[in-house]
Amino acid sequence: MSRSSTVQLVGCCVLATLAAALLAQAAPAASRMAVAPKGSCTEVSGKRLVAVFDVTVAGSRTAKLHEGRRNRVSGGRVIGKLPTVFSPGATRRALRVAFGSHAKRARWRLGHRTATVTRAAKRCAHAAAAKPKPATCCPSTGRNAPTGNRPPATSSLACSSPQVANAWTGTGRTLAATPATLASTVAHASAGDTIELADGVYGGASVTLTKPVRLRAAHQFGAVFVGGPTPRFANDTGLGGHTATAVAVRASGAMVEGLDLRYYDVGIDLDGVADVTVQGNRVLSTYDAGIQVWDTRNVEIRCNEVLDPYLAQDATATVTSGPDISEAQSDYGVAVYGSLQPRVEHNYFHGVFNQTLSFKEGNHDAYAGYNTFEGSALTALFLGQNIPHNGPYDFTGLPVDEDRGSIVVENNVFREVYGIRDGAKVVYYMRSPIRVWHVDGNTTIRGNVIEEAQQGILLECRAGSQAGCNAGTTRVTANTIGGRVRDLGGTLRQVNTTAGALVFTGLQAQTSLDGNVFASLGTIVGSYNDGVSGTPSLAYTGNRELAAPSLDLRPATASTDPDLSFAAAAR
Repeated sequence: MSRSSTVQLVGCCVLATLAAALLAQAAPAASRMAVAPKGSCTEVSGKRLVAVFDVTVAGSRTAKLHEGRRNRVSGGRVIGKLPTVFSPGATRRALRVAFGSHAKRARWRLGHRTATVTRAAKRCAHAAAAKPKPATCCPSTGRNAPTGNRPPATSSLACSSPQVANAWTGTGRTLAATPATLASTVAHASAGDTIELADGVYGGASVTLTKPVRLRAAHQFGAVFVGGPTPRFANDTGLGGHTATAVAVRASGAMVEGLDLRYYDVGIDLDGVADVTVQGNRVLSTYDAGIQVWDTRNVEIRCNEVLDPYLAQDATATVTSGPDISEAQSDYGVAVYGSLQPRVEHNYFHGVFNQTLSFKEGNHDAYAGYNTFEGSALTALFLGQNIPHNGPYDFTGLPVDEDRGSIVVENNVFREVYGIRDGAKVVYYMRSPIRVWHVDGNTTIRGNVIEEAQQGILLECRAGSQAGCNAGTTRVTANTIGGRVRDLGGTLRQVNTTAGALVFTGLQAQTSLDGNVFASLGTIVGSYNDGVSGTPSLAYTGNRELAAPSLDLRPATASTDPDLSFAAAAR
């Protein structure tokens, strides 16, 4: 055989080998790239309409598509970070896009396919994967649905109590994790284990708990999850993207404890779970909600610090006027939807916020007690914020509905304060401490202290696109509501310019105000008409109206046990 023939044969063999190798690589690559986006639904987040997309990956391999021509969004702004890694199978809510102000549709181009969601698309049900209905509560739909088998307790445990410190009952292993090993440690944990996080910065970390485990910092606030760059002003996205969620809880019986979470869309997200405890965490400057609670049963949100301080370029407030910004950095501190017996207690809320703690809609037997609210641009504590439009909720079985059941708001404190930014004192304003709107239940508001705020307690009935009225029975008892404070310059200011209690015309709830103290207010009980006529049923007995000692503006002080001393001084 000639030399040239040998060379030709070798060349052919080499080419054949290379071709085979390329074909072998191409087969799984083709499988990896079988990625199909799907337009799912729309939802409302704060004031934004959001398009929600699902994605499906064929085959058994993870797919990767970097941001660019084959992975891009049009018609809106990505909330969080554009996903580039996709797990096999179907992933719900893989991407959320806030519609542009004039956009009629949002599109996601992924691989060779494009999915579209229009503004008119159906609203998301936010249903978890089908799960058995809890045997302890089987609510029916409609206005006469039962409210559960356990009324909210009227006592609350201090954060330093042994019951809180020793709340975890899991008997599994303690698994150490670092920023480098977090994902693998979570993946290998078993039910009852504790995943203990070493001190350090967990940049862009995102954890989903699918087993009943405890995710805990070895030292409180030592494990710092950072979702993105530090924003310069509220809702700043000009420095790059940020991660959507720090910790998603998808397993009943789990616990999240002692973490520091900052600059995510959502700090901690609970969805379709029961008997979960979130305690002792610090959540800072999230874009949507510090803690979101969706379709849950018997969850405890306690002893956390949820913070929305002024950012470097934010305009600030005075004691009589709110900050000149269109939106707070954090839309919500804690937002609760479609949940049975949610308890939010002994938390410290500080900062701007649009709504600090909101029981949005569809909840039964909600409890909010012993929380401290220092500043809130719009509403500190909201019962029934939404006209009902979400649900029904698969895990709890709750329908699309208002907030119902036995609702207790007790021993919370609300005040304006000052903080420090760049060495200078800045004022955190308080507009509406407590609002009750789309509610039909037995509501008790007792023992709360409002040191000063522009408004007091609002019992609402409104017409218009969000029409709804507080209904059922509402008792406002043993609260202390003040109205004046000395500003940073020492001048005494009348902060409350509305009323201690503002009762809307057309109010449907049988309402009583008894045993309250109204201190240094121009109007004790005011009336407001928002398009609904009718005289409210209101009993006013045993209340005191007095001029209380004037307060100096307090410094912001993180405490999960409320200082109710103003009530004692006023009484």
